[in-house]
Amino acid sequence: MALVNLGRNRKRIFTVICSLTHNPYGTTITRELTEEIGKLPGLEETGLLYSQTFSHKIAVSVLTNIRAYYEKGLSDIEAMDPAVAQSYHDMTDSGECTAVLYGADGLVLDTLSQDYCLLEGTYDEEEFLSGK
Repeated sequence: MALVNLGRNRKRIFTVICSLTHNPYGTTITRELTEEIGKLPGLEETGLLYSQTFSHKIAVSVLTNIRAYYEKGLSDIEAMDPAVAQSYHDMTDSGECTAVLYGADGLVLDTLSQDYCLLEGTYDEEEFLSGK
């Protein structure tokens, strides 16, 4: 029954698979499990989405611009969402923010590098893989 359900809604299946593989802490699916999934009969394509969360130091000039932008409406933000306001204060006090760096390969990269997904410019796979 599970196999029949896989073919019913391909968009939903793609979304589920992406959500299983996307975790900023990288603990959702192990390398061994992805290799086993890749061996499943009938599987035509695979791809990986990687992510790494890290702390990023904010340049003083950027921090100044952020403060100037948000200070005007900070009381509204604090009233609507105290957690967002607390994150803002943590960031401005420490001078650091949390950033997530993403990488992709296989089906994920092939899909995201289609012309209709690019905002500007072109993507040349051979040139990209050359590292130049």
